[in-house]
Amino acid sequence: MEFEVGKHMWLNIHDFKMPNGLAPCFTTKYVGLYEIVANPQPNVYTLKLPTRFVAHPTFHISKLKLFLNDEKKPNQKQKM
Repeated sequence: MEFEVGKHMWLNIHDFKMPNGLAPCFTTKYVGLYEIVANPQPNVYTLKLPTRFVAHPTFHISKLKLFLNDEKKPNQKQKM
């Protein structure tokens, strides 16, 4: 699976070390939405993270989940 630069992704933070000793089970599994800004290697993507986010901005594809826009849901009513 490949993603295009400019797409928005959810980031899995389940394995991240939490501040103040918070256990990962008490936090959300995914955060985001973050834009893909580069694809330096196969299956590796660089995200545009906020400055307050203390992590390297490059992640393996296993840590990412594609954001699916609500407009693409098949049972959503179309505006005329």
